[in-house]
Amino acid sequence: MRYLSACCIIKDEDPFLAEWLAYHSLIGVEHFYIYDNQSASPARKHPAVKKYLAAGRATVMEITGKQMQLKVYDHCVQEFGKDNFWIAFIDLDDFICLQDQGHGLTDLRPLLAEYEEFAGLGLSWQPFTSGGFISSPPGLVIANYTNIPARANRDNCHIKSIMRPPLAGAAKNAHTFLTRPGAAVVNEQRRPIPQGWPFSQPSYRRGGHTQYHHKFTQ
Repeated sequence: MRYLSACCIIKDEDPFLAEWLAYHSLIGVEHFYIYDNQSASPARKHPAVKKYLAAGRATVMEITGKQMQLKVYDHCVQEFGKDNFWIAFIDLDDFICLQDQGHGLTDLRPLLAEYEEFAGLGLSWQPFTSGGFISSPPGLVIANYTNIPARANRDNCHIKSIMRPPLAGAAKNAHTFLTRPGAAVVNEQRRPIPQGWPFSQPSYRRGGHTQYHHKFTQ
């Protein structure tokens, strides 16, 4: 069984795949479930994706239709949940950023080990602005998009979820899942997040949080 995998749904995101895969691989994601929603250039033909496929570290599924994200998340839990202790449900413009007050936390898995009693961990979602770009600049997304809006912005309260599949029910929205009876999704301070609620009081002090990099022309 893998300890940590990631699930995403994509469409025409070739410019961002290599960075996103490499970044999350470096912080401990062992496998990627990529649902390709009718990309003009199939994801499985992308050089970076082909490398992960060859190494047995990616699964690519072609899907058709509109508004497929919740169906994809439910399929991933039902089809692949048994093979994974945790699955992170994030997008190509989300980067899980590890913070540990200078203690050098570089792997997400030791952090998740502290939350194994729960159905899921809701990570605070930090939006980033376009930084004034009107087209995608060269270089890395995480290096180019660094401007943070005012923390009072309500968007800061969104979460993205890393779930324990046996305790996860149906995806409620793009941010979180319902859970099995008696199970709970919590934030990094172990405070329960109401069933299906996509918000939590932002907390960035001791663990990981997802950084939302808004790409103006994506």
